[in-house]
Amino acid sequence: MRKIGVMLGGQQPVDAVALDAAAAHTGWGEASSVPLHARVGEVEIYYLHRHGREQSINPHQINSRANIACLHALGVEALIGLYTVGSVDPELPVGGVVAPSQIIDYTWDVCDVMSEFLLSYLLSVKV
Repeated sequence: MRKIGVMLGGQQPVDAVALDAAAAHTGWGEASSVPLHARVGEVEIYYLHRHGREQSINPHQINSRANIACLHALGVEALIGLYTVGSVDPELPVGGVVAPSQIIDYTWDVCDVMSEFLLSYLLSVKV
């Protein structure tokens, strides 16, 4: 059976059941939330709220290593990330496009998680 992971922002999946809290424990620390599980046909889907179930984790504080390790430990074979951003300008219509003149980058201290995981995976493969 195929297993897919979905990193969620604020969305709440329908018909998903929380796994045991121990599933959130990883060698990289705690995942942002306890994963949720659902089945659609022959596909198992594992959802993880990257900002926590209560939306209390700021973007630059997300433990991406732990989140990915959590889903990997569940046997996830593919990962989908759903991302959206909002605006504080009430005159900006929904679906409007903005070209920012200033950007606050909170990712300057965030490591390249995917490269680290790929490297550690490749180093652990037995040939």
